[in-house]
Amino acid sequence: MLSVARQIAEALDFAHARGILHSDVQPGNVWLDPDPQGRAALAEFGVTKAEYEVADLEFPLAEGGYAYAAPEQVFGWQGTDLRADIYNFGIMLYELIAGAAAWRLMRSLVGVPAMLRQDGPDIRTCREDVPERLALRLAQMLRRDPEARPATAGAVLDGVEEEIAALRPLPIATARS
Repeated sequence: MLSVARQIAEALDFAHARGILHSDVQPGNVWLDPDPQGRAALAEFGVTKAEYEVADLEFPLAEGGYAYAAPEQVFGWQGTDLRADIYNFGIMLYELIAGAAAWRLMRSLVGVPAMLRQDGPDIRTCREDVPERLALRLAQMLRRDPEARPATAGAVLDGVEEEIAALRPLPIATARS
């Protein structure tokens, strides 16, 4: 889990250093090498926009991307910037750690207004063994106000890498016939 998170953070920081917003960071856009020692790659950079172009988009989300989208992406707030990717990454990291979606949304805008009214949920409601410092970092990533989020994806992991690595793996759900 930590290795994947670190590699996604590095990919985002690489793109952000060049002024590129991914705008669709979600599990479906992370490719994992089948080799256990392999790499994780952030894909679908074809939907990226240069940072200065994002505010001009009429509706920046691909269908189905609402569950990982930052409030400013959903509602087209002016000034959408690289911190939208930090929010997207936070939702994905929350899901990786909790084993459950942060927002339980339908595949439309029906559930989206909750994202506008509140910050993201506390991960400890799903997983009590998450240390406070890690829970606070995730909460910071999921702030409604982009100014309150970490400035870089690398900063997300600073100081909490050991806590992520120490978390026990979640049991894998078995398929029912």
